[in-house]
Amino acid sequence: MIITPEEIICKAKAFVDTLSKLPRSQYSTVPNGQFGQDYNLLRSLTLEALPHLDPRLIGKEIEIRRSAEGAEVCTASYVEIETFARQIMEHSDDNPAVSGRGCGSSGS
Repeated sequence: MIITPEEIICKAKAFVDTLSKLPRSQYSTVPNGQFGQDYNLLRSLTLEALPHLDPRLIGKEIEIRRSAEGAEVCTASYVEIETFARQIMEHSDDNPAVSGRGCGSSGS
Protein backbone atom coordinates (compact mmCIF):
# COMPACT_ATOMS: atom_id res chain seq x y z
CA MET A 1 0.00 0.00 0.00
CA ILE A 2 1.32 3.42 -0.96
CA ILE A 3 1.26 6.05 1.79
CA THR A 4 0.43 9.58 0.64
CA PRO A 5 1.86 12.83 2.01
CA GLU A 6 -1.67 13.70 3.19
CA GLU A 7 -1.75 10.53 5.30
CA ILE A 8 1.64 11.43 6.75
CA ILE A 9 0.35 14.86 7.75
CA CYS A 10 -2.70 13.30 9.41
CA LYS A 11 -0.61 10.87 11.44
CA ALA A 12 1.88 13.57 12.44
CA LYS A 13 -1.01 15.88 13.32
CA ALA A 14 -2.46 13.20 15.60
CA PHE A 15 0.86 13.11 17.50
CA VAL A 16 1.02 16.91 17.75
CA ASP A 17 -2.62 17.32 18.76
CA THR A 18 -2.33 14.70 21.49
CA LEU A 19 1.01 15.87 22.83
CA SER A 20 0.07 19.54 22.83
CA LYS A 21 -2.67 18.70 25.36
CA LEU A 22 -0.23 17.27 27.91
CA PRO A 23 0.35 19.34 31.03
CA ARG A 24 3.74 21.06 30.91
CA SER A 25 4.79 18.99 33.92
CA GLN A 26 4.64 15.88 31.70
CA TYR A 27 6.75 17.24 28.82
CA SER A 28 10.02 15.83 30.11
CA THR A 29 8.49 12.40 30.81
CA VAL A 30 9.52 9.56 28.54
CA PRO A 31 6.67 7.59 26.98
CA ASN A 32 6.34 3.84 26.76
CA GLY A 33 8.04 1.93 23.98
CA GLN A 34 4.87 1.50 21.93
CA PHE A 35 4.58 5.27 21.55
CA GLY A 36 8.17 5.47 20.33
CA GLN A 37 7.63 2.59 17.93
CA ASP A 38 4.63 4.40 16.48
CA TYR A 39 6.72 7.56 15.97
CA ASN A 40 9.44 5.43 14.31
CA LEU A 41 6.78 4.05 11.96
CA LEU A 42 5.67 7.60 11.13
CA ARG A 43 9.28 8.57 10.43
CA SER A 44 9.91 5.60 8.12
CA LEU A 45 6.60 6.16 6.28
CA THR A 46 7.52 9.82 5.84
CA LEU A 47 10.82 8.95 4.20
CA GLU A 48 9.02 6.41 2.01
CA ALA A 49 6.31 8.87 0.93
CA LEU A 50 8.74 11.76 0.50
CA PRO A 51 11.90 10.19 -0.94
CA HIS A 52 13.37 13.62 -1.71
CA LEU A 53 13.33 14.56 1.99
CA ASP A 54 16.76 14.59 3.60
CA PRO A 55 16.44 12.43 6.77
CA ARG A 56 18.62 14.92 8.65
CA LEU A 57 15.75 17.43 8.51
CA ILE A 58 13.51 15.36 10.77
CA GLY A 59 14.15 13.77 14.15
CA LYS A 60 16.20 10.62 14.38
CA GLU A 61 14.63 7.26 15.01
CA ILE A 62 13.82 6.90 18.70
CA GLU A 63 15.61 4.22 20.63
CA ILE A 64 13.54 1.93 22.80
CA ARG A 65 15.13 0.38 25.89
CA ARG A 66 14.05 -1.75 28.83
CA SER A 67 13.67 -0.02 32.18
CA ALA A 68 14.94 -1.60 35.40
CA GLU A 69 11.37 -2.85 35.90
CA GLY A 70 11.41 -4.53 32.49
CA ALA A 71 9.05 -2.13 30.70
CA GLU A 72 9.93 -0.77 27.27
CA VAL A 73 10.49 3.01 27.33
CA CYS A 74 11.64 5.62 24.85
CA THR A 75 14.92 7.46 25.09
CA ALA A 76 13.14 10.64 23.92
CA SER A 77 10.71 12.74 25.94
CA TYR A 78 7.19 13.70 24.91
CA VAL A 79 8.33 17.22 23.98
CA GLU A 80 11.08 15.84 21.74
CA ILE A 81 8.63 13.55 19.97
CA GLU A 82 6.19 16.44 19.52
CA THR A 83 8.98 18.50 17.94
CA PHE A 84 9.91 15.63 15.59
CA ALA A 85 6.26 15.19 14.55
CA ARG A 86 5.95 18.95 13.89
CA GLN A 87 9.05 18.78 11.69
CA ILE A 88 7.46 15.96 9.70
CA MET A 89 4.22 17.96 9.34
CA GLU A 90 6.09 21.00 8.09
CA HIS A 91 8.17 19.09 5.55
CA SER A 92 5.15 17.09 4.36
CA ASP A 93 3.12 20.27 4.03
CA ASP A 94 5.87 21.83 1.87
CA ASN A 95 5.49 18.99 -0.61
CA PRO A 96 3.73 20.21 -3.76
CA ALA A 97 1.88 16.88 -3.96
CA VAL A 98 -0.08 17.72 -0.80
CA SER A 99 -3.34 19.35 -1.79
CA GLY A 100 -5.03 19.73 1.57
CA ARG A 101 -5.39 18.54 5.09
CA GLY A 102 -8.45 16.34 4.99
CA CYS A 103 -7.52 14.60 8.24
CA GLY A 104 -10.48 12.85 9.71
CA SER A 105 -12.93 13.77 6.99
CA SER A 106 -14.45 11.19 4.73
CA GLY A 107 -14.71 13.55 1.78
CA SER A 108 -10.99 13.81 1.00
